[in-house]
Amino acid sequence: MLKGRAMRRLALGLLTVALAVAAVPADVAAATVETPGVIGEGDGVRQLIQEFVDTSGGDVTAEQIVTFLNGLDERPSGSSTINYGSEYIFNPGSTFYISAAVLSFDKFVVAYTDSSNSGHGTAVIGDVSNSTITYSSEYVFNPAGTNDISATALSANKFVIAYRDSGNSFYGTSIIGNVSGGNISFGSEYVFNLAFTTYISAAALSDEKFVVMYQDGGNSDYGTAIIGNVSGFTVSYGSEYVFNSAGIWWKSSTAALSPNKFLITYTDIGNSDYGTAIIGDVSGNTINYGSEFVFSSAPTWEPSSAALTSTKFVVVYQDGGNSQYGTAIIGDVIGTNVSFGSAYVFITANTFDISAITLTDINFMVAYRDSAHSWNGTAIIGNVSGTNISHSSEYMFNLAETQYISAVSLSSSRFVVAYSDGGNSWNGTAVIGQFPTLTPSPSPTPTPTPTPTASATATATASATATPTATATATPTATATLLPCGYSNFSSTEGGSVIEPCECSYYQGVCYNGGVIDLLAVAEPGYAFTHWECHFKYTGVPCTNCSIDDSFAADTFMTFQLGCIHEVTACFEPVPTPTPTATATAQVWTAFGRRIGGTLVHFPGVGMTFEAEEGSSFIVLVNISHVHRLKIAQYDITYDPSVVTVDTVSGFPDVRAGKIGGEIFAVDNYAFVPVKTQGRVRVIHNIDGVEGKTGAGYLSRIYFHAVGTPGATSPIEIDMAVLKNNALEPIPHTVTNSSVLIITPTPTPTATATASATATATPSATPTPTATPPPGDANGDGGIDAADITKIERIILEGDEETPGADANGDGDVNAADIGVVEYMILEIWPWNHVHIEAPASLAHCNSFTATVFVTYVEGFGSAGFEVSYNAAVLDLLGVSGGRILEIDPGVSAEMHSVAIDDWGLHGGPGAVRINASVGGGGVDGAGYMAQLQFHVNGSAGQGSAIAFNETQSWLRDSLGDAIDATWADDWFTVAP
Repeated sequence: MLKGRAMRRLALGLLTVALAVAAVPADVAAATVETPGVIGEGDGVRQLIQEFVDTSGGDVTAEQIVTFLNGLDERPSGSSTINYGSEYIFNPGSTFYISAAVLSFDKFVVAYTDSSNSGHGTAVIGDVSNSTITYSSEYVFNPAGTNDISATALSANKFVIAYRDSGNSFYGTSIIGNVSGGNISFGSEYVFNLAFTTYISAAALSDEKFVVMYQDGGNSDYGTAIIGNVSGFTVSYGSEYVFNSAGIWWKSSTAALSPNKFLITYTDIGNSDYGTAIIGDVSGNTINYGSEFVFSSAPTWEPSSAALTSTKFVVVYQDGGNSQYGTAIIGDVIGTNVSFGSAYVFITANTFDISAITLTDINFMVAYRDSAHSWNGTAIIGNVSGTNISHSSEYMFNLAETQYISAVSLSSSRFVVAYSDGGNSWNGTAVIGQFPTLTPSPSPTPTPTPTPTASATATATASATATPTATATATPTATATLLPCGYSNFSSTEGGSVIEPCECSYYQGVCYNGGVIDLLAVAEPGYAFTHWECHFKYTGVPCTNCSIDDSFAADTFMTFQLGCIHEVTACFEPVPTPTPTATATAQVWTAFGRRIGGTLVHFPGVGMTFEAEEGSSFIVLVNISHVHRLKIAQYDITYDPSVVTVDTVSGFPDVRAGKIGGEIFAVDNYAFVPVKTQGRVRVIHNIDGVEGKTGAGYLSRIYFHAVGTPGATSPIEIDMAVLKNNALEPIPHTVTNSSVLIITPTPTPTATATASATATATPSATPTPTATPPPGDANGDGGIDAADITKIERIILEGDEETPGADANGDGDVNAADIGVVEYMILEIWPWNHVHIEAPASLAHCNSFTATVFVTYVEGFGSAGFEVSYNAAVLDLLGVSGGRILEIDPGVSAEMHSVAIDDWGLHGGPGAVRINASVGGGGVDGAGYMAQLQFHVNGSAGQGSAIAFNETQSWLRDSLGDAIDATWADDWFTVAP
C-alpha cells in the first residue's frame, strides 16, 4: 500500500493513471491500485509517469481510487476506508434484475432473474459472518420469465417480491416469501396491475403493509402506486393511485419515510425528463399525494433514494445536464412538501446502476458502476450536515464490468452489495463492505462545501421553503446514566432513574440491526413514570427506525435498527398525594400523545387545544385523577369525523388498555356507534374481581388520524355514562374536554395548551325501574349500560337474585352468554351472526376494487361457506383472499385470528363464486371479516351489479360443525362515468 504523506511513484503496469475528462481542471488524475500489495521505492518501477502527494494522512490500499487536484490527494482528511471481503457467488449463471433486502444484521435475501433457468424468478438467502457469506439453496418464486424485480423485507423472516410476470401477460405481480433458517416458502402470486408493468419499486411500510410504484402500460405509462396488505401468505390490494399523468421511466425509486408516508423519485417524461420527487400519504388503502417537486432541472436517469429520517432523504442520480456525472442531493420533507439543498457531484464520470442506502441519519452509501474505470463496481460513503454533502474516496468492490447492482445495509458500518459480475460470466455475486464507524460530534463541522452543479437547481412551491427539524420539546434531564451500549445514552427526567443495563450485541460501539435492549424505569416517591422517548443522539430528531415495545410501560424493551445512536429518556412527572377515600371527586380529561417512529412524544395538559399537523397521527388518552376502587366505566368519545378519524382494525376502532395506579386497566369492549360510523366511539370497562383499581392514570388510549385541512377544528369530548366503584356506587367526577386544531405541517411538533370550558357531570338519581325491563336491563334502571354487566355477574355468582332483564339473549337462563349480549347491545352491534358484504358504491371502467365479507359477533366460529353472485358483464372476479376475526376475551385481551380460504371457484361459469373458509383452533368468539373478493370493472358507465349472497348455498358453522343461524345482507355496485 502507499503510506502517509511521502512522495510515491506510480508505476506503469502496477498502477495506472487516467487523465481527467473534459470540464474538470486539467491537473486532475485518478490513481488506481490494481495489484494488491505494498508498492514502495525499489519495487521495480519500469516507467515513472508522475509523482503525487498523499495529503490525507491515511493509507492508499489496493482497489482504491484516489483523485488528485493540483497535485494533491483530494480525499477528505480522516475519511473512512471501505474494506471488502471476498466475492461470493449466489447464482453460477447469468443473473439479471437483482434486488436485495436485509432481514437482520446477519441475514439478507436476494431475488433475481436466473437466465440459466429460462429466466425464472428466483431467490436465495445469504447468511453473514464477519465478511463471509454462505447461501441457502435457490428457490424459484415464479416459473416463468421475470423482470423488474423489487424485494423488500416485512420482518426478520418475511419479505415481499414485486415483479413483471412474463408468463402472465407481463402483469405486475407480488408474492410473499417466508424464511425459516435457510429455507424459503412462497405463497400464491397476486396481481396488482392487469397490464404491462415496468420500473417496479416496492417499499415496506410495516410488517403487514407495503407500497408498490410502477409505470402502468395499461394507462398511458402513467406513474402509479398501490398499497398491498399482507396476512400470512395472502396479499390484498387497495385501488391504484396515479402520481404522474404524463409518464415516467428509467428505474424510478420508492422509499418509506414512516408507516404512513413514502417517497417516490422518478424521471418525468412530461417535464423534459427532469428528476422529480413526490410524497405519498397513506390512510388505510388510500394514497394522497402532495405536489411534484423537481430536484434536477435537466434530463435525469436512474434516481435512487434512501430515507435518512422521517423528514430527510437523499437522492442519487445520473445528471444528464452535467455530463451524466454521479450526483447527490438532500431533500427535506414537511407534510407532503419537499425542499432541496444544492446538488453535489460525487464522481466526475458517467454513472449507471446506482443503488443508494441509509447507514445512519447522517451517513449513506452509494454503489454504482463507474465508466471512468472500465465500468467497475464502485462505492462511496456520503456524510450529511443539513443539506450539505461530503463524501469519501471511491472504493471498487468488483474489478470488472458490473451490472444490476443492489445494496442493503446490515448495520451503520457494514453493508452487502449484490451484482452481476461481467468478469465472471455475469454470475450473481455478493460482497460484504465494511468501514470504521465515524464518531459524530454534537455540532459536526462539515468539510468545505462542494460547488453545486449549475444545472441541478431545485424547484419547489413557495410553501416548501422551511427546513424541517421535527424535534420534540425535551424535558430537562436531571439524571443521566451511560449504560454499556456503545455510544447510546439512557437517561431520565427528574423523579426517577433507569436501572436496567443494556444487554444487546453491538458492533464498533453501535447496536446493530435487531439488537434488543431491556429497559426498566423506577420512579422516586412522589413521582410516576409516564413514557419513554427516543431521539437520535446528535440531532435531537425523534428516531423513526427503532421501536420501543410499549412506550407507556416502565418495564419494556427496545429493538435497534440500522445501527442508530440514541438518547433514550424515561419520563416522569409529579403526582398528587392520593386521597384514599371513596367519596373523592375524580377529574376526567383528555390528553394527547404522538408516536414518532417507535417513540411516544407526550403533550400533557388539561382542557387543551392540541395542534395536529394535516395528515398526522396522534393518541388521545382518557386521563383520570386519583380514584378509589374503580370497577366499571362506560363512556363515549365524540369528535368531528370530517376533521379527525379514529384508526380502525378490521372495522373496529383502535382502542387500547389504560393504566390505573400503575396496573393495567383493561378495556372490556369498544365499537363505533353506530357500527362502522366515525364520530362516536363507545368504550366499556368492567374489571375482573371485586377490589377494583385504586390510583391515578388513564382509562384508555384511542388512536386518531388528522384528516381535515389546516384551520379545521374538532372537539374531543367525553360523554361519561357510568363511573362506579366495586360497590356499584357512582363515583363523583368532573369532565374536562379538549379539542384538536389542524395545522399546516411545521418542523416542530409542539402542542399549544388553551383553556377550554369544564363540564361538571353530576350523577343523576337512579330512575325507578319499569315494571317490565327490556332484555339486557339487568338492574332495571331503564337503560342498558356497563352496570348491567356487573349485575349479571353478581347473579351468576349467586350474590343477587335473578331479574327479568338479566336474560339478555332470551334463552331462559342467565349465564356468561348474556354478558356478551349486553356488551354488544351497548355497542349497538346486536344481533349477532349478521353477515354482510361491502363494496365501493361506484368506480369508473378499468378500475379494480375489493369487496369484503364482514360478520358481526359470532360465538365459536369455525368455518363458513357462501356463494356470491355478480353481473359478469360488469365485473370480472380476479381472486379471493382470506380475512381476520378479532377475538375478544372480555377484560383480558383482544387477539386477531386469520381466516383461511380453503377453496373457491366459479359455479356454472363467471357470475357466481363459491367460497369455503375456516379459522384454526377450537373456534373463535369475535367479529371481523371472512373473505375479500378482488374485482375488475369491465362494464360501461351507468351499468350496475348486485354483489349478493345465495342464502341457500351460504352457511356458518362452529368448531364442531354445527350450524350457526345467520342473517345475510347484499351490496350494489354502479360503474361511474
